[in-house]
Amino acid sequence: MSGVSDIYTALVIDEGEVLYIYPDQYNYQTVGVGHLLTKENNRLAAISILNKIVGRSTNGYITKNESQQIFMGDVAKFKKQVLQSSVLYPIFIKLDEVRQAGLLNMCFQMGVSGVEDFHNSLTLVANGSYTQAETSLMKSRWASQTSNRAKRVISTLVTGTFDSYNS
Repeated sequence: MSGVSDIYTALVIDEGEVLYIYPDQYNYQTVGVGHLLTKENNRLAAISILNKIVGRSTNGYITKNESQQIFMGDVAKFKKQVLQSSVLYPIFIKLDEVRQAGLLNMCFQMGVSGVEDFHNSLTLVANGSYTQAETSLMKSRWASQTSNRAKRVISTLVTGTFDSYNS
């Protein structure tokens, strides 16, 4: 993959982007870049929710632009939660924009509360102890369960670049 220079492009690689409603791995109705519409296995309910989000009748299909807008809303939601987190806030504000994107990527996958459990690893990142942070993060269950994604995100946190997405 070439040309990754922002969180949207990175998460499209990690999550995929689907421009119609589909059931995710848990059978939850989802659209765009992993945007959960409803946990109900009810397509009509999902369409109704999607119509409200984009402000038009969608029949379950969205445009690339609408997907990006939904995604940016999701990122803003996670960023707000991170900034309200007593655990993540002091770490997040020490990071450059690319490393912040790596942390937000983790939140997108595991939720803010899931990422809060990485106390030691994130403290190492915040303190610039990147080699130790990489070792610690690679030992996590997250890294063993989603190894390719975790390697890319960890590299982003460690290097402060999106190079792992561009190789």
